[in-house]
Amino acid sequence: MAEQIRELIRVDARGTFNATSEGFCTRYSCAERVLSGLKIKASIQACRLKDLAQRAKRPRNCILENRLLKQQGINIMPQWEEDLDTFLHNFGEELIKEAKASSS
Repeated sequence: MAEQIRELIRVDARGTFNATSEGFCTRYSCAERVLSGLKIKASIQACRLKDLAQRAKRPRNCILENRLLKQQGINIMPQWEEDLDTFLHNFGEELIKEAKASSS
C-alpha cells in the first residue's frame, strides 16, 4: 500500500482511490492460503455465508476494483496471492507466537 501511495504522490494524483491487491478470493481460499503459507496442518471446511451466525449482513460480493488507478495508468498493486505470501513471510512467525500466547 505504501508503494501505491508513493506512486499517487509522485504523479500528483487527485481524487478518491480504491487500492487493493489484484484478483479475488473467497474467505475459504484465503484461509487455505494462510494455513499453507504458515505451514499449519489443519482441516477447514467451506460453508455458505448464510449458514454463519453473524449479526451484520455481508454482501455476496465485496470485491474492490482499482478502476481509477488503472484508468490513470498508475496501478501497481500485486496479485492477492503474492501480497499475502509477502505478508506471511514477513510476519508469519510473529502471528503464530501471538496466537499461541493468546490461547494459553
